[in-house]
Amino acid sequence: MLDASTPALPSSGDSVRAMRAVRVAILALVVTNVFWGWSFPAMKVGTMRIEEYAPQAGELAVRAAYMGVRFLAAALLYALVAWRSMRGFSRDEVLGGTLIGISLGLGMLLQLVGLRYVHPSTSGFLTSLVVVFLPVAQALVLRRMPGRMTWIAVALALSGSVALSSSGASAADVAAAPFPYFGELLTVGAALIFTAQIMLVDRYGRRSDTQRLTVMMFLATGGVNLALAPFFDGFGALFAADALGRMSGDWTIQWTVATTIVFCSVGSFHLMNKYQPFVTPAKAGVIYCLEPIFASAFSIWLGFEAARLALLGGGGLILCGLGLVVWEGQQDAKRAAGPGPEPPDPGGHKQISPG
Repeated sequence: MLDASTPALPSSGDSVRAMRAVRVAILALVVTNVFWGWSFPAMKVGTMRIEEYAPQAGELAVRAAYMGVRFLAAALLYALVAWRSMRGFSRDEVLGGTLIGISLGLGMLLQLVGLRYVHPSTSGFLTSLVVVFLPVAQALVLRRMPGRMTWIAVALALSGSVALSSSGASAADVAAAPFPYFGELLTVGAALIFTAQIMLVDRYGRRSDTQRLTVMMFLATGGVNLALAPFFDGFGALFAADALGRMSGDWTIQWTVATTIVFCSVGSFHLMNKYQPFVTPAKAGVIYCLEPIFASAFSIWLGFEAARLALLGGGGLILCGLGLVVWEGQQDAKRAAGPGPEPPDPGGHKQISPG
């Protein structure tokens, strides 16, 4: 909340720097969504090839093992690149990174298990409820009521996500659920956990070193996936000597694993943890609705799905929501800038903008 004494139109260069910082942060989060969008078809290609070498392994076991290896390898690569920062971990960095990583890992697995009992379109719609949960959580937990433009952006982004989900491919067969709405409950649970993850990034990203926070997140996410993977059918088949040997020499598996580690993990989550705290959680939720647009675009490019009108319509609504987020963020930065500490420098220490 802005104090009543905050100047409405600061005349110094602070306002320009604050608005530039917001623009840089939003652009970084858009790039994050590009990387996340690539992860969906890339993982599909990689896991399909792994299943050919280990046909006894179940889909859930393959995906959990894949994500475990992906994030633990990302932790190693990230720590090597940022080795100068890998000392002097604070309590917030250890606790925050661990909580963020556990919530990310659990959310992914819940969404994956839920997908066995619901159609992909239903899963996509229920997961998109994150964009609604976030402004409510921001208001209740952080006592920061989103502005009117943010609520309009949320409505546009949700409508666009529904359009994208409703016309996607439906599963030919859905497993019988143990009880009614089991898959739906799991997927809503995943959406709530993803909401908590984004709120945790907002909380701990403000007071932590990005590199130490991120490496802890990778370790926790990878650990959760590998710890739960043995509970899925056929996990042991992945570690048969002959299967491992053939998988390690397969070029398709190599490039899919490499790109999801480098771009979809190291690149994307570094940008998320560094730049998301420069915008409010509600605005971040709208920006993250771009993910299915890029996922669909990459899937079309790789031939997994055909171009469809809903991609243009739903994507257009989400982009309109993004435009409102950018505009309101610029206005917030302009109002908030004024005498006092300099606004956040995107390349330097985190002093968080109200955008």
